[in-house]
Amino acid sequence: MNKNFGRLLRNYRNDAGLTQSEVAERVGVKQVTVSRWELGKVWPDPDQVQALALIFNVTYKHLVVQQTGLASEVEQAILADAAMTPKEQDALLAHYAAVTSRNSATIAEILREEE
Repeated sequence: MNKNFGRLLRNYRNDAGLTQSEVAERVGVKQVTVSRWELGKVWPDPDQVQALALIFNVTYKHLVVQQTGLASEVEQAILADAAMTPKEQDALLAHYAAVTSRNSATIAEILREEE
């Protein structure tokens, strides 16, 4: 785990005037989880990173890629696509985060409903 990411989260939270409990409530996790993120003990899931980006009014790209250098191959490909605007990249990254946070049975069920 990248401790710089934890410090970044803590700084953003403090700048926003939020407690760990308030961030936890907005993301849908327990306060201890936010504490563990800030201590650099665990990494938030992609959908949680997206929620944090929204809370702190920064882009997903800024929060994950520029500050930590961490991104999956899919995320790197999205960010490397010069044909997309940053807003389009963030929207696609948010959808990717939502999909990767669900299990395959849930995804299959959603796809069946769309047919």
